[in-house]
Amino acid sequence: MYSGVPLPPYLILHKNAVYEGEWFRGKPHGRGKLYYKNGAYFEGEFNEGVGDCEEGLFIYADGSYYIGGVKQSAANGVGTLVYKDNEMVYKGEWLHSKPHGQGSERFKDGSSFEGSFVDGMKEG
Repeated sequence: MYSGVPLPPYLILHKNAVYEGEWFRGKPHGRGKLYYKNGAYFEGEFNEGVGDCEEGLFIYADGSYYIGGVKQSAANGVGTLVYKDNEMVYKGEWLHSKPHGQGSERFKDGSSFEGSFVDGMKEG
C-alpha cells in the first residue's frame, strides 16, 4: 500500500546523497528530490528506490541540466540537455544517459546538427 507520506530528509549512503520525499516500504517511492554531495540534484518520481518518470530534472554540479524521461535513474526516452552557459543544447532521444536515436544539437555560435546518434556519438 502506497502511503505517500513525506518523511524527513534521509541520507542514502550508497549514493552519497540525501533523499527528501515520499517513501514506501523503506524506499523512495513517489515524488522526491535527491541531493548529491558534489552539488548535483535530481527531482522527479521514484519507483521502489529508483528514478522513474516521464519528466525528471537533473541539475549537474557544473550547472548543466537535463529535463525529460528517466528510467532506472538515468536519462532514457525523450529529453533536453542544456550544457553550462548554453554552450550546446541537445534535444532528442536518450538511452542510458547518452544521446541515442534521433536528436538535434544547437551550439552557442548558431551552428547545429540534426540526425541520428548511437551510444552518444553522431552517426554519419
